[in-house]
Amino acid sequence: MIKLNNKHRQFIKTLFFMGFLSCAVSSYAQRPAVSADLQLGTIRLTDDAGTGVDANGLETDKVIRMLIPVMNDNHGRVLPAGSCKIKIGLGSKLEMDPSFSMNTVALGSYFTWTSAVNGGQVQITGELVNDLPADVSFVNVSFKVKPTGEGRSTITSNFLITNHNSSAVLSDENGSNNVAALAYNVEKAASTLPAGEPTQPYLYPNPVADVQSVMIETKQGAFKGVYTISISDAAGKNVQTGSVDLNGVKRFNYKIGTIAAGKYIMQLRKVSTAQVYILKFEKL
Repeated sequence: MIKLNNKHRQFIKTLFFMGFLSCAVSSYAQRPAVSADLQLGTIRLTDDAGTGVDANGLETDKVIRMLIPVMNDNHGRVLPAGSCKIKIGLGSKLEMDPSFSMNTVALGSYFTWTSAVNGGQVQITGELVNDLPADVSFVNVSFKVKPTGEGRSTITSNFLITNHNSSAVLSDENGSNNVAALAYNVEKAASTLPAGEPTQPYLYPNPVADVQSVMIETKQGAFKGVYTISISDAAGKNVQTGSVDLNGVKRFNYKIGTIAAGKYIMQLRKVSTAQVYILKFEKL
């Protein structure tokens, strides 16, 4: 039996690592190269009829459409699936309209569209899951959104080359036209302070995945006053308790933090009236 000292062992480990690295580099190099010019046009806001909406005069709780033109100039070749993603941040004053379905977004045959609350804002992701044809000119990708509170913020978007799951290595010919942004201002509308207690509230996203906060909303009435909030797991064990002081709002963001996967019950209790609302949700 041949005995190896530490020096020999280290030499063998180095040879193994170099061989592995060589195979990985060779595999990457064997992937064909595709050059394209991914582009995002100017972000616009409209109503449902297509009439332009002034970004500096948005009204709280009034649903609008956000349009972002997407283009791929790839010189007659398809854009490979798994090579890029579109990332859109709505800023701190906009949210998705709960009635809006991501299945209706343009280019749905090629991109998978998802949304999640992350870092205090809604983030939309479009992942290219099927090859994008070469003849795609500017297509307006549209989402229904609505302002949630007064103040200024900015919509940001980025067409990113990721090559995360692609059969070809995509490169960008012009990185200066991959981004688009729109600053906006939300003003309080006269009709946004509804009277009366809230009807049965609901929360979203539900199920909750990879986020630490949820939005709690009511379609009628308003949250006004101090509310205690408790969260219990399926076994009835309390996992979190908190409170909020609200002033006539239809929705508010609540931080649930990091909790284990499972089903939960949230109790929302108004201190002055002892009115209790029960909300059920699941953490993935």
